[in-house]
Amino acid sequence: MNSLSHQLTPREAREAFHVILLDELGTRLEHDLWTVKGGVNLRVFFDSVRYSEDIDLDVLPIKRQAVRNQLRQILKSEQLMRRLRSIGIQDLRRGEKEISKDTETTLRFNRQVVVGGVPHSTTVEISFRDADSRDEREVAPVHSRFSDNYLGKGRTVVATHYTHRSALAQKLSALANRTAVQARDVFDICWLLRTPLSAADMAHVAVRVGEETLVRAGQRAAEIRYEEYRDNVLEYLDPSDATPYTGMDAWLAQQLQVVDLVADLRQALVAADSEFDAGKDAEP
Repeated sequence: MNSLSHQLTPREAREAFHVILLDELGTRLEHDLWTVKGGVNLRVFFDSVRYSEDIDLDVLPIKRQAVRNQLRQILKSEQLMRRLRSIGIQDLRRGEKEISKDTETTLRFNRQVVVGGVPHSTTVEISFRDADSRDEREVAPVHSRFSDNYLGKGRTVVATHYTHRSALAQKLSALANRTAVQARDVFDICWLLRTPLSAADMAHVAVRVGEETLVRAGQRAAEIRYEEYRDNVLEYLDPSDATPYTGMDAWLAQQLQVVDLVADLRQALVAADSEFDAGKDAEP
């Protein structure tokens, strides 16, 4: 049994579904075929205080059909339902459309977790893309508090996820390139900065992101209004965690932290380029 002694909140119900789904996937698919990314990566591997409404995975394109079939089987399986009901999720319903996107590059399942008789939407989104050698992955267990809460003491969920500095590079790119800028990217970047970056980390992130994207990320971080942050980030924090991040001053501090990070990364990029040029000049 899980260690929660209360009815799951909507945030917890979505999260429980995500963690159990990762466990189910791990029993059916080799870990090197799929990678956890985005908010769930930060939440369950880096212990972020921000809940994620949806779960996102990267999968190798050659495994598209296999993963599609396995996910459909898992999502309609009685085993999954038994596990969800055992922790207080009454049902897992299809959304208005079971699959809202199904292309060569993206597959999105819509589901609703039901707690207290009320459905709460979540999606499982798969991006099919070849592995990029610049993105670092590692196989690791999720933070013990999530497995303890939703699977029971002593149970472990292991999955492949993006490493700290790859997650940071992805978040900077997302901040710069999304069609609609998202305050959660700023919050997530600041959370990742709680772990110090070495000079090598800075150079890696700077080169991975690139000058143009870095500039745009800094500009967009400074433009986001507090109201957007309040409604779309603070709403996904437990009240017990939210106090240090609440208020205009807390938000401005995060914006400045990202702007300063961008400036430091641009300097690291100049240094990396100089070292590269010096190396070329030294070649016989």
